[in-house]
Amino acid sequence: MFVFLWLLLWVGFRRAEAYIETVFVSGCESCKLYLTCRHLSSIIAVLEADFTPDYNTTALVPTYFPPVHPRQALNKRCSGVNHCSFILTEDCPDAHLWGTGRLRVKYVCISENEIRKFCNSEILLSGPSEGFIHNPGYPRFYSSQRQCRWKLRAPREQRIRVTVLDISITADRITHPDECSDRLEILDSGQLVQTTCKPQDPPLEVVSESEFVEVVLVSAHSLVPLRGVLIHYTAVGCPTPDAPEDGYLVYRNETAAEYRCCINRAFEDDGQKTKIINCEGAKWDVDLPLPNCTTLQNNFAFDETPKQNLIILWSLRLCLLTCWCFRSTKRSRIALSLSRCSVVNGKSCRNHVDYLEAFFAIKRIVGVCTNEANKKLQQKPLLTVQDIGKSKNIEMVSDVLAPALLIAALFLINFMVLFYIYKIKQKHAEEFADEELGTLPLSSCEKASP
Repeated sequence: MFVFLWLLLWVGFRRAEAYIETVFVSGCESCKLYLTCRHLSSIIAVLEADFTPDYNTTALVPTYFPPVHPRQALNKRCSGVNHCSFILTEDCPDAHLWGTGRLRVKYVCISENEIRKFCNSEILLSGPSEGFIHNPGYPRFYSSQRQCRWKLRAPREQRIRVTVLDISITADRITHPDECSDRLEILDSGQLVQTTCKPQDPPLEVVSESEFVEVVLVSAHSLVPLRGVLIHYTAVGCPTPDAPEDGYLVYRNETAAEYRCCINRAFEDDGQKTKIINCEGAKWDVDLPLPNCTTLQNNFAFDETPKQNLIILWSLRLCLLTCWCFRSTKRSRIALSLSRCSVVNGKSCRNHVDYLEAFFAIKRIVGVCTNEANKKLQQKPLLTVQDIGKSKNIEMVSDVLAPALLIAALFLINFMVLFYIYKIKQKHAEEFADEELGTLPLSSCEKASP
């Protein structure tokens, strides 16, 4: 029982094991390069092969376009096998004409789980994924008188990049594609976009315009002792993320997408109503799924422009200056409240609580100022009958009219400040509703409304 369970776990682990390992090797023109893979079930796929000649030591004029490119010679000897050795001057025809230099090779080791090697199969790419396909019998032969077809499908808003790493389906004497009886075709949404039968340097690469691509190997012979094709595919672009709860997608293109919350809602992570995300390669620059939109906790808010907030701020400070002539020990309260409303780095008060705290602190200071004025009146000595007639006008102005005018002015200023705050709140609510209703798709937010 335990042995059987262990075997099941081992088989499942081996099937789940899938990897693509990139390896670099380099050496001189006559050095033996060893291309190997750690796992016996992996095969080699050559990505790049570049030879850099030493100009100072060769008597001939080197060329970057030799009769046989080093990558073609590497494919013939190493592609599709688990390990191999390669000597440039021996395995690549006419390589001795380039003189001395250095060969650099970049290849990948591919596990069996990353290779699709059966014809007429459909491959679904889930997000940022890649893989390889080759014909049955690669790299020894390819066969049958029918079409070997692979269908690649990516998520919406993504495209597919197809790279022909190795192709050997025709004799070397054929030079023109029209002479090929066997060929490789690449179709984008049913439209033929590329056909070839000869290797190219750099490798042939096709990026689709849609999310559906077909790769077809057309053969007119029953059995051909040539390698066939080895193709790499990968998804390009980012799939469209799902809209957050109580939110909707405004627009998206190949590089960015914008999401917005419905009325009276904001993203729960930063409190903003709009979120713009950018596509980097095949991934978005944020964690998915997007955070949901939640109801705004603070429905009462001042206008967000620093200019209008400064008007309110200085109106409050004007009230403080009217009481400055009185010596009050409680002026520190309003000073603390007004300090919270100071403008720092172009930003105004944090929220309406600071404004209201400053306003009610002003009212308390006004009451203190009035009480101190009354105490000063009580501390004055009593006047005689003769003094009353002489100082009647002066006392009327200093003791009665001045405090009355001061109190009336303070109440008037308080009324103006409250009225202005009310108008700003009303204007802000109207503009906020117009802005949201102008860009809101009703079909996406009517479902989310409570």
